[in-house]
Amino acid sequence: MAHTDRKGIGKEAKLIICGAIALSLAVIAIAAFSVYQSRLQVEDRAFSSAENVAHLLDQSISSLMVKSDSALRSLVEETELRLAAGGILDDSINDYIARIIRLNPELVSVRLVSPDGTIRFGVDNSGARLLSNSSPKVNVSDRDYFSQARDAANSDVVITPPFFGRLTTAWIMQLVRRVSLPDGRFAGIAYITLDIQYLEQSLRAADLGPHSSVSLRTSDHSLVARYVPSDNSPTKINDKMISDGLREMVSRDPEGGRYAAVAAPDGIFRYFAYRRTKAYPGYVNVGVAAEDIAGEWQREAAILAALTILFGLTLAIAAKILSVAMVRKNLAAMSLGESQEVVTALINTSPDAALLLNADGIILAANKELSVRFNTKVDDLLGRQFFDLLPSELSVVGRAECQKVIASGVPIHYQHERGGMIVENHVHPVRSGNGGFNRIAVFSCDITERKRAEEKLREMARTDPLTGLANRRASVEAIEAEHLRTNRFDSDAALLMIDIDHFKQINDGHGHEAGDQALVALATTLKTVVRATDLAGRFGGEEFVVLLVGSDLSGAVEMAERIRVAVAQIVVTSPSGDFGFTVSIGVAKIMNGDKNWSEALSRADKAMYEAKGSGRNQVVAVSIEHPTP
Repeated sequence: MAHTDRKGIGKEAKLIICGAIALSLAVIAIAAFSVYQSRLQVEDRAFSSAENVAHLLDQSISSLMVKSDSALRSLVEETELRLAAGGILDDSINDYIARIIRLNPELVSVRLVSPDGTIRFGVDNSGARLLSNSSPKVNVSDRDYFSQARDAANSDVVITPPFFGRLTTAWIMQLVRRVSLPDGRFAGIAYITLDIQYLEQSLRAADLGPHSSVSLRTSDHSLVARYVPSDNSPTKINDKMISDGLREMVSRDPEGGRYAAVAAPDGIFRYFAYRRTKAYPGYVNVGVAAEDIAGEWQREAAILAALTILFGLTLAIAAKILSVAMVRKNLAAMSLGESQEVVTALINTSPDAALLLNADGIILAANKELSVRFNTKVDDLLGRQFFDLLPSELSVVGRAECQKVIASGVPIHYQHERGGMIVENHVHPVRSGNGGFNRIAVFSCDITERKRAEEKLREMARTDPLTGLANRRASVEAIEAEHLRTNRFDSDAALLMIDIDHFKQINDGHGHEAGDQALVALATTLKTVVRATDLAGRFGGEEFVVLLVGSDLSGAVEMAERIRVAVAQIVVTSPSGDFGFTVSIGVAKIMNGDKNWSEALSRADKAMYEAKGSGRNQVVAVSIEHPTP
């Protein structure tokens, strides 16, 4: 019996020992798996952080490029309008350029270049101006961007790789556009200059750790800007050294992706996310260094190993291990992780009102600009329901848009207007550790002044600067639209072509300033005489056009006579003596059946020259009822 008991006890001991060993192995396996999972979660958080930062940097850099190119386009349009009107540019163009600099303080300089490559006009951000008689002259015809813009078959912007500027003595990049004459001939280029250091400042906001890396490269992998917090060495601009992993990834998926590799410049292993920039021919590449995040899972591995060795033969240790795993899992689910720290840093450095929300709309982070907008302190905003702070109609729209972003993971932007303020909202999803999206970053920019400036630039692009009337481009657009309406609805419309008689004699006898006074006096008369529904424009030089909407030929002739009589009564005062002038006017109806708008304009123009040939100071109308086949 005793022997049996001892055998039973031995058997039970063996079972206990085997069970303990099995339990220990199970606990070790659970611990190893837990450490492995922990490392995967840390790595995924690193990738998510890199992707979030790459997305926000793309937004920042693309916004800068779009804004800069918008300013450049407005200068090209203004220059082409002036060339079409008079054929000569003078130093007054610098006033327009200075206005662009004031609206875009990030620009280093803006330049206009003649067809032979000589820089003729320009303004720096210091306020210094280049005048037509400035010396010494600088010629840029040897620059690649000059020939690229000159030979361009279309009007696309040319964005240069970084280069060391001869005038700025700094690393710069330029946006360049071709300037053309009305007949399409090359009239020079316009370009704006951006300092590479301005782009580096944007990268510095994205600090993902002391050994993290943030870079901007061109589509051929040339380095534009790079920031590594622990590396103070100068950036090797235009360096094309990249890892094989990045080269392969970009070749396979140029839009964006994630990879892990040893970085070519410094030999540090990082978790990277790259993203093609929407408005710049290149991509941003953001890397989180493995050594900056290794401590997270290594510390947990050490703790689990110690617990396994100390309590590996007991069930309590297994429970403890499971408990630690569950706690860690819950913390991982609840924690905003490293990504929140990065996004918070970007929010705090944003010049716009910015905040971070969870899926329920609770404010997790906010910057000073947002607190100013709500007239409160940042601390008073944290933890509050953001949409409850908004007016009801904005709350409904904002809540719906934010839910879309969380559900789809796709960033959006939308605008709203309230109380005279125009606000542009950019809503970005923020990836969580499990790969989903449970937070959103909102950047709210007051674009009221920008919209006003854009409207002003659009108005300037459609207005003759001397007379305040519609310029040639605006006039042609209005005539073309009325031609289409006439053909569709068989309605009435007519054109007047007006030319000042003996205008050259006015310029020769009284000076060009007096000639300008005559042009302004005629424009003032047209504004007074024509109806609000009509359009009066300066077509070029001393030629003016009037579009009479809803007017038949007899009504148009009557209006032309009123204009002719009113102009004949004008007296212009000049240093060389007072003088008057007359006009010759051609009248033509826009016919239903005209193939294009220029046919009616051509008839009015011929009638005007007939009036001049018949002695001037006359109105001549084309009485044709149908257009010439």
